[in-house]
Amino acid sequence: MMEMHIACGLLLVATAALAASFDDRHRAESAANPPGLTCVLRTTTGQTTFHPGERIPITLQFSSTAAGKYSLDAAEYDRGGRMYCDRFFADRDDAVDPLVDYFGSGVLGGIAGGLRAIPVLQPEPTDVHLTLNDWYRFDKPGTYRVFVKSNRLTRERLPGEPGEPGEPGNRPTVGVAAVSNILRIEITAPDPAWDTAKLAELRSILDTPANSVNRPRQAAREDLGYLGTPGAVRLLMELLREGPDLTDSFGLIRSPYRPLVIDALDRYIEDPSTPITQWTVSLRTLFDFVKLTLCVDDQCREMWSTAPPQVVEITAADGSPIYGRVFTVGAYRQETFAALQAKVAQYPARTRFRWCPALDHDAFLPDERRDMFDTLAGFTAAHGMRMEPYGEAPCSGR
Repeated sequence: MMEMHIACGLLLVATAALAASFDDRHRAESAANPPGLTCVLRTTTGQTTFHPGERIPITLQFSSTAAGKYSLDAAEYDRGGRMYCDRFFADRDDAVDPLVDYFGSGVLGGIAGGLRAIPVLQPEPTDVHLTLNDWYRFDKPGTYRVFVKSNRLTRERLPGEPGEPGEPGNRPTVGVAAVSNILRIEITAPDPAWDTAKLAELRSILDTPANSVNRPRQAAREDLGYLGTPGAVRLLMELLREGPDLTDSFGLIRSPYRPLVIDALDRYIEDPSTPITQWTVSLRTLFDFVKLTLCVDDQCREMWSTAPPQVVEITAADGSPIYGRVFTVGAYRQETFAALQAKVAQYPARTRFRWCPALDHDAFLPDERRDMFDTLAGFTAAHGMRMEPYGEAPCSGR
């Protein structure tokens, strides 16, 4: 069960165990619901099939047969990023928490508050509107099931019941949790045509003049922050260049294309014509901090604590059949091409690499050397890095 990630072993066994754990958790949590208190989780529009990156509006409906017994914190947003009183559960471990770096790193994040109402529950439902994308990013197609445990409710504390004293002039209360039904949604396979059309629609809306009451423009900005595609990242950066107050940190953090985000943000910061705010620098620091935690040795950490090197050299040697294959990237020695790629992925965005295979210890076929270079060129580009043009000259240290 995904609770806001579990490494899979054998896929079929892990999937079955995950589903069983999810269902068992839901049964146990639901059994603790107070009698007469109901929380219904549904999509706001009734739509249950969505594209990856499409906004998923949801509604929590709270009601109680004991009229006047429970008070509800009906806040629908927190300026810190999302509501802390709602805890979501998913039945698949590939439902990604898109803001885990923001809330988990300590670099940014925190409770910032917002406007709220505190209604008293009645038999008629009281709605709270949220967006599921604030808790999960669904990158893979298929069926997902989710439920929520909400700690938005309070009731008056009974005589002799343990708890903290109430505020002066108010009766003491105790917190109450409500567990929802299971909501089932479908995520479609990636559709580039839909992505392109959606981005064009959002761009058209965002091209209209900005003012404080332009709700379609605000909705378009929110949709753009969830879309997460490379085109959405570029449009977010265009908006940022219109003014630092248009920074959508959450949209940039949510995107699965983190290297592209880092590269675009670096270009923005290096541009002398763009204004830099403390928030922009903090956002860039967040990305460095998160990447640093992936390092597994002191040399990697030192590299991330200083400016990235101008050029990192990559060698490939094949002394088969006696000595086998050896790949190096900088000072790191790897025995497989896959291990080489994994090490390259630990370098900062915008690092430049130079391909210089060791031709005097080389049993590679000529086409094989070129194929490896082409693979690395695509791999580094996807991670916001660069490969110098193909060459077969020796490395500088040889």
